[in-house]
Amino acid sequence: MKLKQVEKIRDEYFDHNKTLSKQSLDELRQHLEGKDENELCRAISLVTDARLMQFVPLMAKHLNHEDSYVRESLIGKLLGRLKLPEYAEIGLKMAQEDEDSGVRCLAATNLGHVIDLVDNQLKKKITSYMYDVMTQDNYDGRTKQNIYQSVMIAVDVPWAERPSIVSGKPDLKKMVDPDVVQKFKEKYGI
Repeated sequence: MKLKQVEKIRDEYFDHNKTLSKQSLDELRQHLEGKDENELCRAISLVTDARLMQFVPLMAKHLNHEDSYVRESLIGKLLGRLKLPEYAEIGLKMAQEDEDSGVRCLAATNLGHVIDLVDNQLKKKITSYMYDVMTQDNYDGRTKQNIYQSVMIAVDVPWAERPSIVSGKPDLKKMVDPDVVQKFKEKYGI
């Protein structure tokens, strides 16, 4: 039997008062376990958008997926959209070590969403990493601007007041507000 495409499952979810049939839930699970990366990414998005939390452990199994887009999308959703602190440690590791710059940047951008939801030991590791990136010269501008986004999230800078992430070489002197960095230092005892 051919699986229903995730797009059809999504349509069912929104057309039927945000509910899914048992068959559609089973097919969504199969997409999360499948090999089709496009359907996998669509399934991850649907799980996130619909807050189908029973599927989060299944989709989290793909955090080490060979396709960088899958890893990038997934860590962004786990930390940024769902704000799940149980993925903060792997998010930190991905921000520091992933082979793909897109994965590193998206993980870094979203650490601020979960920093206040983790234990003190992990919070210290995350804040130290974030502060080091902001203050040391051995990090590139792209990494710094993504960490700065996370810093602004952590200290509750309203969305409308945050500078946009730019491609290319960001002008960090214009972008970074020293008062925001100071507020971060004070909040986290750095």
